[in-house]
Amino acid sequence: MPLNLRRVDLSKKTLKQTIVRKFTNSLPSKYTEILIIIGPNTLEEAIEGALDVEVSQKIKEWRKEQSYLLDTVKALKKEVHALQVKAIISAESVQEIRDEILGNRGWDGFREKGRGFRGRGNSRGGFT
Repeated sequence: MPLNLRRVDLSKKTLKQTIVRKFTNSLPSKYTEILIIIGPNTLEEAIEGALDVEVSQKIKEWRKEQSYLLDTVKALKKEVHALQVKAIISAESVQEIRDEILGNRGWDGFREKGRGFRGRGNSRGGFT
């Protein structure tokens, strides 16, 4: 079976600019646009430029992710603070209601003189 050598440049007549252009056009569009601006003259320069673009894109994505995480942390801190304030206000409201009901008497106001909570008298033992 003979090899198909139609696309192989045996005499190496292909210009360096053509090789660079073909390499550049084979990359994703983000890379291609930036490499066209850089304007590499050799394939090695084009490869180095593509690697630089890739690294810069990864750094850009990382920074965007870090920014998102920082924004999320800030929002969560605000939410926690709001919940803490709400809890304090609720606790104060409960205390105010308790004071209204008890009328600053405390729990002792509900006890009969000489009797404990369970109606057994002052003794700790069983039935008397």
